[in-house]
Amino acid sequence: MRAAPAALTPGRAVAGYVVVAAWAGARSWPVACPWRRLTGRACPVCGLTRSVALAWRGRWRESFAAHRLGVPLVVAVAARMLVRPVPGSRAGSRPRSRAA
Repeated sequence: MRAAPAALTPGRAVAGYVVVAAWAGARSWPVACPWRRLTGRACPVCGLTRSVALAWRGRWRESFAAHRLGVPLVVAVAARMLVRPVPGSRAGSRPRSRAA
């Protein structure tokens, strides 16, 4: 019997976001935020992807200038990954002994 797929938890969503932001880089992209397109004003998360991408590359000042939460988000995800491996992975796991 196959195990059910793991649910998308907030921690996994944030970790996925950080990985995608780091992969995407800090390139200039067209405005994708629907709120900003509609109103011309930045929403609370505008600039967060760019900020995370810059922080991931060690460009801390630029990251903080893009969005104040980018650096803390990268630090929190990195600390989480170091302290406790992703659930379901084999990193840091011990073999289970079968009780008779």
